[in-house]
Amino acid sequence: MRKNNKLLAFIIYIALINPFVNVNVQAETFSGIDVIADAHTFECLDYEIIMPICIYLLIIVTPFGVYFKWYFRDRINHNLPDLVVTSFKTPGQTPFTDIRSTESKAAMEIFNSSSMRSAFDDHALGGGEVLNGHVGRQSSNTVKNNRMFEANVIGSPAPKVIRKTMKYGVPAILGKQFICKSNVKRYKPYFMSEADAIAWRRGELNPHASIYITGAREIGSLSVSNPTGNTWGKVHPRIGFVLQTEPAKAAAVIAQRSIDIVTQKNQVPHVYQSYGTSEGEVNYIPTEVDESNCENGGFGEYSQDPNCVAEYNNDTSEYSDSYDTLEEACPTTCYGASASATQMPAGDEKRKAWQMLVPEPSDQCEAFGTDDKDWPKNKNNEEGEYGWNYWREYECCKPAPGILLNP
Repeated sequence: MRKNNKLLAFIIYIALINPFVNVNVQAETFSGIDVIADAHTFECLDYEIIMPICIYLLIIVTPFGVYFKWYFRDRINHNLPDLVVTSFKTPGQTPFTDIRSTESKAAMEIFNSSSMRSAFDDHALGGGEVLNGHVGRQSSNTVKNNRMFEANVIGSPAPKVIRKTMKYGVPAILGKQFICKSNVKRYKPYFMSEADAIAWRRGELNPHASIYITGAREIGSLSVSNPTGNTWGKVHPRIGFVLQTEPAKAAAVIAQRSIDIVTQKNQVPHVYQSYGTSEGEVNYIPTEVDESNCENGGFGEYSQDPNCVAEYNNDTSEYSDSYDTLEEACPTTCYGASASATQMPAGDEKRKAWQMLVPEPSDQCEAFGTDDKDWPKNKNNEEGEYGWNYWREYECCKPAPGILLNP
């Protein structure tokens, strides 16, 4: 009955926030509330149970002997909307209003410093606003369809919320319903092109080889075998300028470039903080968890901390002199383990990771580069402000007491 109540609460929650999902159609700005509301989409979550199953071993040491207890849990794979990515024409004017009034101010202080301004001429400082979005090279010359966008990559406030609300709608075989824990720090600025103005406008020191290879790192279907295919632009060079007739496609190329920077380490000369670059890293910390995890269908179980028990039974330990009984020394608590999370590699331009927030909110995720000629419809806007949820891929084991034997 309690499980049914939770499911009912989840359904009511979704019903309440659903109006927010469509309220900002054609809007140019959005807030953290919009980010969270739009992130409630099972299509982008893409939850699945995979093999092999996760195996835990709990070693229980007592005065009467050592006991082993096995636990089997689902290994799961899904996405989380870890990052909010925006592309916009005017420095400091991100459509993410929560950031425009906070982190953007700090970035603009760097951008407006005398040493920074001396590195550019007027057209670079003005961003994409110059001459209707076309970047002027000289006062009397404009390069048609050469557009300039700023980009921000911000830690999203959504993962923490959807882990609590959406878990009641995902499948489970071994263990309770569970969603992997996100590693993102909400509202943390991982990349702000205003603070990276020199590299974002002047180019990278060592041009990537893909620049000179047809079809390499193309956002689209262009390739050596298909030279007449479709492309929105290349991932490299990772700068704010892009040749593109459609403003929305140009903004998408800029967003993909910023993600490519953030999801890798040591991307000199860019100024940024990397995120999710630890492919294959396993995070495992046995820990005492909240009592509710044992009482209300969580992932914990009542047991004694095996390390404490081992210490108590050690003849040289002070435990045996300080406590009369094992239960007094090592009380039974709700004991569990953290999930083991494997981060995906650098942002892949072919993966369906992008969910548009503005100017046309969507409940679907896509990869940029579609050949659909109607894609820019209702997406191009005069303000030049675009925003997306970027969904990162996670793999983890549902937690259980004991040691995870096969991370």
